Amino acid sequence: MQVVETGSVIFVTLFVYDQNSNPVWYTAQGNYQGNGIWTGDLFQTNGPWFGTAPFNPGLVSRAKVGTLTFDDSPPNTVTHATLTYSVNGVVITKAI
Repeated sequence: MQVVETGSVIFVTLFVYDQNSNPVWYTAQGNYQGNGIWTGDLFQTNGPWFGTAPFNPGLVSRAKVGTLTFDDSPPNTVTHATLTYSVNGVVITKAI
C-alpha cells in the first residue's frame, strides 16, 4: 500500500493478490471527510506492458470495483490507521 496526501486528497495504491493468488493493482482517490477520515471509489486498472512499442492507450481499461476508506481518527495516530476497502462486495479491513 502507498498513500500520497496533498491537502484534502489522498491517492492510494494497493498491490494485493486475489482469491486465485493472481496479483492485482487497485487505486483510489480519497477525499477528506473530516476527523481523520478519507473515502473514495476503488478502481482496478489493466493494460499492456509499459514497454510495449507503440503503446496503445485504447487497450487500457479501468473499472470501479468498490470503495476505500482510510481512517486515522482517534484512537488511531500518525503511526496507526485503519484501511477498509471493498472489492465486488467483499469487505476487507486492515490495521496499518
